[in-house]
Amino acid sequence: MAGETTTLELPAPSEGRDYRVHLAPIMAGTAVVGATIYVRDVTARLRAEAELREQTETLHAVLEHMGDAVIVADKNGATLMVNPAMVRLYSHGIGKRHGGDYSAVYGIYRVDGSELMPYDETPLQRAVRGEAVDNGELLVRNPDHPEGIITSATARPLRAADGSIRGAVSVIRDITAERRTAQALSEHARGMRGAATIDDETGLRNRRGFASLGAQQLVAAERAGTPLVLCRLELLGLPRLAAEAGPAAVEQLLGDIAWLLDEALREDAVLAHFGAGAFALLAQDDLDQAALSARVAERLAHELGPRVSKPTFELVSAGFDPQAPVSIETLLAGVEGTLMARHGQGQPGA
Repeated sequence: MAGETTTLELPAPSEGRDYRVHLAPIMAGTAVVGATIYVRDVTARLRAEAELREQTETLHAVLEHMGDAVIVADKNGATLMVNPAMVRLYSHGIGKRHGGDYSAVYGIYRVDGSELMPYDETPLQRAVRGEAVDNGELLVRNPDHPEGIITSATARPLRAADGSIRGAVSVIRDITAERRTAQALSEHARGMRGAATIDDETGLRNRRGFASLGAQQLVAAERAGTPLVLCRLELLGLPRLAAEAGPAAVEQLLGDIAWLLDEALREDAVLAHFGAGAFALLAQDDLDQAALSARVAERLAHELGPRVSKPTFELVSAGFDPQAPVSIETLLAGVEGTLMARHGQGQPGA
C-alpha cells in the first residue's frame, strides 16, 4: 500500500451487490504500521445513477427525434437547450446570445405579421414568469423563412419541489400547412354557400339569398328607423313565350329584366330572382314603383319580335315599418298572397 489511500469499487455478483472499499494507512512516523478499511454498500446509489443516466439518454433521444421544436430557458429567460427541430424551425441565429433583442434576431412577429412581438410576450418568456400558455401563435419570418411560417407554442414553467420557478419549457409546432388547409376549406365553404344562394338563370340572389340578406337589411332598418318596401314583380306568359320563341328567348328576357331592375335600384337595395320570372326587391320606401313599372313595360313591349306573344307582368308591394317590424318571411308571404289571390294559382315563383 506504500502509505497511499486507495478507494476500490468491488462488485459482488453472487450477492447482486456493489461495495466501495476505502483503504487508509496507519502511520508511525514514516512507517506504515497498519491500515483502516471502510466498506460501504453502494448498490442503491449506483443503481440510481444508472437509472438517471438511462433516463437522461432516453430524454436526449426523444428530444433529438421529436418532430416538434423544444426550447428550455433558465429562470432568467436565457436559453439553456434547444433540440434539432428547434434549430430547423428558428435556424437563423438560434442558440446565440443577442442581449434582449431575440425577436428581431429570430424574426418573431405577431401572428398577423403587423409587428415584431416583444420577446417578453412570447410564450416561453411568459412561462418563465409563471404563466401556462396553450396554443400561443406566432409568425416566424427571417432569412431562412422569408415567406413566413405560423407556429403554435405550448409553454409551461419548470418548478422546483418548493414551487419556485427554475425555468420554462416551450414545445412549438409549425402549423402553416394546417392554416392554409383551413383557409382553403373556409374559402371553399364560402363558395359553396354563395353558390347555394345564387340564381343560375340571372346571377342574382335566389330565394334563400334574398331571405338571408333581406333579414339583415330589416334589422339594420329597424335600428336606423328607416322604412323600406318589398316588391314582387311577376312576369306572366313565359311558358307561351318559350313555346313560340324557344327557351333561349326566355333566358334572354330574364337577363334583360334583371339588368333593368339592377340599374334602377340603389346600391343598398336587395334584388333576387326566385325562378320562373318571379323577381323580388327590397329597397327604401321612396322607390318610384310607377316609374319602375313603366320601364319594365317598355322593355317587354320592345324586347321581342312582332309575331311573338308579349309577356306581361304584375308588381305588388308591402311596406316595412321600423316602428312595427315584421320578418322578411312575413313580408314575402304578404305580397305572394296577393299574387295568389289575383291568379288563383300556387305559390308564385315556386
